[in-house]
Amino acid sequence: MRHLTFLFYLLLIFTHARAVAPDNLSLQGRVTDTQGNGVPRAVVRVDGTSHAVAADDLGNYQLALPPGQYLVTISSLGYIDSHQRVNITTATRLDLVLETAPVKLHGVEVMAKSQNQTLRETALAINALDVKPQVNKATDAAMLLGRTSGLILRQEGGLGSNADLTINGLSGNAVRYFIDGIPMTTLGSGINAANLPLNLIDRIEVYKGVVPVHLGGDALGGAVNIVTNPKEVNYLDASYACGSFNTHRADLSARYHHPKTKLVVRPTLGFNHSDNNYTMHNVEVWNATTKAFERTSARRFHDAYTSAFGRVEVGVTRTRWVDALRVAASAAQSHNEIQTGTVQSVVYGQAATRMESSGVSVIYHKNDFLTPRLSTNLSYAFTSDHETVIDTVYRKYRWDGTYTNSSGNERYGRARSMRRIHRPQHVADLGLTYPLNDHHSLTLHYSLNAIRNRRTDDVDPEFVPSTDRFDKHITGLSYRHIGRNRKMEQMLFVKNYTSRLEVQQQDLYWITGAKEMGGHTLTTHWGGGLALRYAVADALALKASFERAVRLPLAREMLGDGINTYPNLQLTPEQSFNANLGLQGTLRTLPGHRLEYETNGFVRKVDDYIRMKITEAEGMSQYQNVDNVLVTGIDGELRYVAGRTFDLAANACYLYEVNKTRTQDNGKPEVTYKNRMPNRPWLYANGMANLHLYNPLKTSNTRLTLSYDLRYVHWFYLTWEGYGVLKSKSIIPTQWVSNAALTFSLHNGRYNLSFNVNNLLDRTVYDNFMLQKPGRHCMVKLRVYVGS
Repeated sequence: MRHLTFLFYLLLIFTHARAVAPDNLSLQGRVTDTQGNGVPRAVVRVDGTSHAVAADDLGNYQLALPPGQYLVTISSLGYIDSHQRVNITTATRLDLVLETAPVKLHGVEVMAKSQNQTLRETALAINALDVKPQVNKATDAAMLLGRTSGLILRQEGGLGSNADLTINGLSGNAVRYFIDGIPMTTLGSGINAANLPLNLIDRIEVYKGVVPVHLGGDALGGAVNIVTNPKEVNYLDASYACGSFNTHRADLSARYHHPKTKLVVRPTLGFNHSDNNYTMHNVEVWNATTKAFERTSARRFHDAYTSAFGRVEVGVTRTRWVDALRVAASAAQSHNEIQTGTVQSVVYGQAATRMESSGVSVIYHKNDFLTPRLSTNLSYAFTSDHETVIDTVYRKYRWDGTYTNSSGNERYGRARSMRRIHRPQHVADLGLTYPLNDHHSLTLHYSLNAIRNRRTDDVDPEFVPSTDRFDKHITGLSYRHIGRNRKMEQMLFVKNYTSRLEVQQQDLYWITGAKEMGGHTLTTHWGGGLALRYAVADALALKASFERAVRLPLAREMLGDGINTYPNLQLTPEQSFNANLGLQGTLRTLPGHRLEYETNGFVRKVDDYIRMKITEAEGMSQYQNVDNVLVTGIDGELRYVAGRTFDLAANACYLYEVNKTRTQDNGKPEVTYKNRMPNRPWLYANGMANLHLYNPLKTSNTRLTLSYDLRYVHWFYLTWEGYGVLKSKSIIPTQWVSNAALTFSLHNGRYNLSFNVNNLLDRTVYDNFMLQKPGRHCMVKLRVYVGS
């Protein structure tokens, strides 16, 4: 009944907004220069009225006007104003061309909001990362995310190791990843932010807490949307990097547009390899002379990682029947040697995984679909993942590479295994957006994610093959209002989450809960929320958002990963009340100088919180529910920009993430009540600085950039602080890690050479489950860009 009342109230708002709107017609088109390139943020205004709009990054614009005759003026910095008369009797398309007007400015500061700044100034709590200034460095998208306000990236080792991103206290699978609004899993489970080609990316949007309906995900802690390069020019972008531990990374992306047919082709290639043979400190090594284990240093000897990724996208844009249609085919392959379990005292010497994936996808976008002003986005993707986990030797390895024969395989201590897991996945999305007028709009979004988990084994005769199925249906409806002066923005939304799980597997039932599961389950949940923003001035804006969120467990959480994680077929969805309250603004003093600030306080009350529990004896893990967890905290960031020469940023985050479960299932008091969640950083900070020197060699069109960043992570408990005595508790110590980079660009960025040093002071760095990460390591990167 509450849901019906909520929907009825929402319908009244929509009806009122529609009633006060005039019977408008659509005027839309594209603003281009004389070369056919879109003019981003060109202003299209209707003389004698209050109607005006800024074109998007591709030059597209859309207005809603009553029938009549109008004089339309188009203007943009660096172009001659254009005036066009138009008679609107039906939905009308008006494409406009601006001519360049070279103007020499003397002492004039031009202030325009970038796409990233525009995103930050919405009602939602969003970080927007501009990747373009970082693309010359030997880094990746995952590292960039780890330096962002309120976020921390944790890795279990070097290149190719498992990575865990925390957004305002919630992490791991509570955070969803998208690429251009489509789930990143459609590229294959082996593709992630760490190995996706960096030169493919334009910006990264990080949603902290409330996730917009159009992304169609069931994220609990936030979402990451990677937006690819939107340039409508022909270009070729290629890079190669090499460095310590025999690391090699190569990326290529390109675009070709045929003007007559409007055909667009975009190929992408990526390759990564590393031996990951860095030194491990304070590990146990057998001394044959003393016949005892000693604590010493040893190199990793079985941790090589290789991955390759290829994708070709073919499509057409701006035809009479479609605004954008793209068809893509992709393939990925990786091989990963397994050096340790979830704790580094467990060492492997032969176990490995291979992963192969392929997929196809179709994306369709059309404005004025069936009726004026209705914008439609459709997408479908099929991905086939094949994973092989090889564990066929009866050995127990030590850190010096020696081993003893044993009665079971390396990981489980059971029979030899060559487990094959086939995961076909279907992802479909439907998005509809309808502007009631210039200030009110509706969005409806539906998402389907259907995955199968087929398991076989080539060498274990006792293994029983099985096929499990997990389907998710997520439907969302949102209403958005933007005030006439754009100082006020409001968003109201409701979501439905439905999932269905079918299970056949019965092996290890005493661990997985297969017998208690009952074959199949069907769950449905409702959620919703609102977001508000009010801008007092550029120097001060207030944000607030609230959400009742639900996160359905991932297939790998319930069904295991086949490597170090057991299935748990009794996991239940996480449910959370999320609240955010923030301030942001921009202060401008001297010409070219600005100070940007942003702070955000948050509360997350999570029921059935899903966390990973490790078994140190065998190095295995399993996801489990914790009844009640409370996360409170605050994060903030300061950014100072001094023209084109210097920029400085610092951010910090404090979390209080505690277990609020008072009693166990058997009625006994919970020892860990009010304990901080273990193995979770609760205080961390980042500092970054960049110095740009133009024409340093007295040669035009060159630039030298010096970069430095520093990361601080306060110590935290490895296990529950309520267990054991204080002096025996395991902790992950406080860490300071610094990185530096030197980048030289010439010919206006066509040729770029970068030298990076990570972990500059060669600190012993620990991370997730106290697994050691690499010490000091260097990378050199060459990038060539040909295009506009």
